[in-house]
Amino acid sequence: MGFFIYQISSGTAGYTRNLDLGNKFLLSEDYDSAISAFSKAIEIDSMKADAYIGRGDAYKAKGDYEKAWDDYEKAQELSGNISILIDKIGQTDITVVSEEGEGVNGATIKLNGNKHSYEFITDSTGHIAEVIFPEEYDVEVTKANYESANT
Repeated sequence: MGFFIYQISSGTAGYTRNLDLGNKFLLSEDYDSAISAFSKAIEIDSMKADAYIGRGDAYKAKGDYEKAWDDYEKAQELSGNISILIDKIGQTDITVVSEEGEGVNGATIKLNGNKHSYEFITDSTGHIAEVIFPEEYDVEVTKANYESANT
């Protein structure tokens, strides 16, 4: 029984040690070492969100948004905190207005990127606010009785 308890505390210490090391590497902008340390922490305990967030931050700093997105989604799932993607990636706000400058209710916005596509319907003010994967998109806006727009 004593050996089993030692293994649990050793694993917890290893997780914390790698998490702390990953954060130090992240602060010193040594992103590859940070990713390695956070990955070791995840190997020790894959059910804690902190290491996924740290590794996501390192991937994001390197410009690898796909891996960052995956880690932030996993952290969000594990923690139950539904705002991690908003906090880490940001929220995209789009407003569709008529020539008179009024918001267009019920306009369809289609975003088509290289890896991701989205479709949204504007609210009564012509607005949507969503978390989307950071990449370039072709945008198509349609609404009955309005001329379609592409950009």
